[in-house]
Amino acid sequence: MRILQLSLISFRNITRMKWELGSGRNIIVGDNGQGKTNLLEAIHTVFHLRSMRTSNDFKPLIHRGSQFFNIRCLLEEDNGKKADILLAYDGSRRKLTVDRNAVSPRDFMRNHPLVFFSPDQASLLAESPEMRRRLTDRFIFSLYPEYYDLLNEFKLTMRKRNVILKTGGDLKLVSAIDASFAPLAYRVSRLRREFINKLAPHFRSQWIKIKPELEVLDISYGGQGDVSSSRQMADLLMANIETDRRTGRTGVGPNVEDILFRFGNELSRHYLSHGERKIASFCFNLAFAELCRTKENIKPVMLIDDISSELDSVTLSKTVRSVYEMDFQTIITTIDRSFLEQWSAGSDCWRIDSGTLTTVDI
Repeated sequence: MRILQLSLISFRNITRMKWELGSGRNIIVGDNGQGKTNLLEAIHTVFHLRSMRTSNDFKPLIHRGSQFFNIRCLLEEDNGKKADILLAYDGSRRKLTVDRNAVSPRDFMRNHPLVFFSPDQASLLAESPEMRRRLTDRFIFSLYPEYYDLLNEFKLTMRKRNVILKTGGDLKLVSAIDASFAPLAYRVSRLRREFINKLAPHFRSQWIKIKPELEVLDISYGGQGDVSSSRQMADLLMANIETDRRTGRTGVGPNVEDILFRFGNELSRHYLSHGERKIASFCFNLAFAELCRTKENIKPVMLIDDISSELDSVTLSKTVRSVYEMDFQTIITTIDRSFLEQWSAGSDCWRIDSGTLTTVDI
């Protein structure tokens, strides 16, 4: 897919903008605080229905002095069909339409994969497993929309189970809810594991391409042993029931499992520098883009914020080449004018100042 046009009203520091994007690479240069990240945030918000900076809280996205924001996106699907998407927020309610018809989040997000990367994602390897699970889940249900309902049902049932645990953990009630919870937990865990197994060779390939001087880094899905059926998941839950009753929460299953980054048998977070963690996170996103193309025949839009940050010139060159080889519609932001001069060939180039976008001739 590709974005043909993006129109914004009262979004962050952008009062009004209509942007005709290039079909391939788009490079935006600008000083800090001028609106580069705000542009990417608008695209992220309309595709994921959440901001990468404020999550589900849309109020900070409204331009100061306004009461609402509108994000309108004219999209061309991979099959050539065009879609007119509008996300509007009036300070209390969100409205999402496609071709002026209201749509559910589940129906909208199917087959609309988006790859977003920023320097903040270096924390992907250092933060809690929840961050890694959340990104993985987002990737999965952008490719397999049925996962959206499964994950929501799993989370709802787990909340019910945890309520029972916090109020004494009556074994009959826990056993009754586990009859439905165990199959849900098993399916979520299995689908995540299968997805990471598909992603792993692409991740490995990208890591070798960008950081060939380092030991090969691998990814895997880590859980509590090899649970191969709903029955085994139910047995695992029951084996942990006394601990769960004591803590008041479910302590095994997809809610505590993790995506592991390893050098051999050693967890990578003990050895990688901040810059290397950034590259590992970047490779994770690139691997998803490559998986979309090779396995699903889907072309995601790629958003890369402040690409030059914290990378030496050699690593930056290899990273940019990996992105360019993807040949998807890509939007790259940078504060570095020299990046624009070096990598602008075949790209549409823009400058943003105080929320206003203009073309740049190199």
